[in-house]
Amino acid sequence: MYPESSITGATSQDETITLISTDGTTRIYVAKTDATGSDLHFDRDGTVTEAMASLKAAILSSGGHDGQITVAQDAGELTLTQATKGADGNRTTTEGLSNTTATNF
Repeated sequence: MYPESSITGATSQDETITLISTDGTTRIYVAKTDATGSDLHFDRDGTVTEAMASLKAAILSSGGHDGQITVAQDAGELTLTQATKGADGNRTTTEGLSNTTATNF
């Protein structure tokens, strides 16, 4: 399955999205001002494309899902894919981000 998440406007400080990889690793990514992407925070400032690039960097980081979930970006939209296929990858995406739609794995 190919869940997608897209932001159509600014997110607010401390809003979150929770992702669970096939092996059960759970990470909560948090919108922050001027986040680095090297932790579980992503930068909510700037354009929609910049915010999604920051979220992508956080997901791919060693502190994030570190390859357990792959991320493709098309401007303000991310497509997330479980790196390991199978029924165990059918996970719930919990998002509390303003101006965002997300679907489950």
